[in-house]
Amino acid sequence: MAYECFQNWSVQKLKTELRKRSATTHGRKSDLVERLKAYERNRNFRQSAVYPPDAICVFGQLLDFSD
Repeated sequence: MAYECFQNWSVQKLKTELRKRSATTHGRKSDLVERLKAYERNRNFRQSAVYPPDAICVFGQLLDFSD
């Protein structure tokens, strides 16, 4: 989606898209547009999780992070 098109959307359409993303839907139209822009910029971050290793070796010392 192009960011520019959000400004041309109706408030109802903006709120519908925000609900799809489980985002808050209150605020002025400019707030809704900015919120959608942020979700579009960061959408890849939610899809791929980063998991820390169970243990790492630092300066010859084993650090264990497992539970």
